[in-house]
Amino acid sequence: MVRVRGMMAVVALVVVGMGQAFGAPPAWMQEGYEALDLAQRKAVQEELAGAGLYTGSVDGASATEVAQALAETPDFLATHTVDKVEVPIDTPADAHRFVAELAAGDWADFLDGTLAENRFH
Repeated sequence: MVRVRGMMAVVALVVVGMGQAFGAPPAWMQEGYEALDLAQRKAVQEELAGAGLYTGSVDGASATEVAQALAETPDFLATHTVDKVEVPIDTPADAHRFVAELAAGDWADFLDGTLAENRFH
């Protein structure tokens, strides 16, 4: 779920029990990625590649490399968009939901900066 408030950025990225400031545990992201069908996994790879977060083949495979890119995506959104974007990844279910949203293209405008209010810094 994308939440945007006002014009100034306040980003809340929370990971419980992992000691990470941003992102989510790669294992959670990998589980979410592996739960997708092949077309959805390719869509995730294309989204990540378009943002420069993933440089591998767009083949629906490469789960470990994609999981690392997925784990870095919330931090990327926090540092490369100008609006307030919250990506709460508190549980494995949150990570799975976020990955499914990426596959559906729900984060595309934030990742590629096409929305004027979400231009990269």
